[in-house]
Amino acid sequence: MSADSPRTARRAAVGMLVGVLVLEFAVIALAFLSRLLLTEVPANPGHAIIELASTQLPPVLGILILATATAVILTTADSYLLGASTSVAIDLGRGLRSPARQRVIVVVLGIAALGLAYTSDRFFYVALYAYTLYGASLTPAVLCALLFPRIGRAAVVTGMASGLGTAIAWKALSATGLLPAGLADIEPVLPALGANLLSTLVVASLPRFRNPDTDLT
Repeated sequence: MSADSPRTARRAAVGMLVGVLVLEFAVIALAFLSRLLLTEVPANPGHAIIELASTQLPPVLGILILATATAVILTTADSYLLGASTSVAIDLGRGLRSPARQRVIVVVLGIAALGLAYTSDRFFYVALYAYTLYGASLTPAVLCALLFPRIGRAAVVTGMASGLGTAIAWKALSATGLLPAGLADIEPVLPALGANLLSTLVVASLPRFRNPDTDLT
């Protein structure tokens, strides 16, 4: 929304995509390196990179990785608090839009979030699943809007519905044991994104929906 033109927004999206790919490949490389260098598997496999940085890598590189992980956590929490407090301030009326009152909202929501975090670690699994639903449904739609604006609304909405439905169904089938062992180990976001992209491409290829102004009805 801060871009001065659609061209700027598209260039920013492409730059962000390249940056994310570089960072993701770096994270994957560190995960493989931890598999090779760690003599014991950490109690929580998700902490493998942290364990690698703390015990196996040179101090300077390890400190840099730990500082990066801390920065990711803090900036994510900060963004969530600011986004949630802004929504509360707007939804509850103009009386909460002053900076002083919004700071109070940030503090209150921060205390509530901290309480939830200490209540149970299951809260983080719920947050991760929320990320899955969000990413599987909305991310391809945002990329289409920025990079392929001629794709019709019907195709994008169909893809979003397919991604969201697949993520929910995959999680439910995995929890009930109806998926084979090999498939149950796959994160729901992967088949959901595949379903989203496939549905979007199939609907977009239909002559009726090639016009971006096609009405959903």
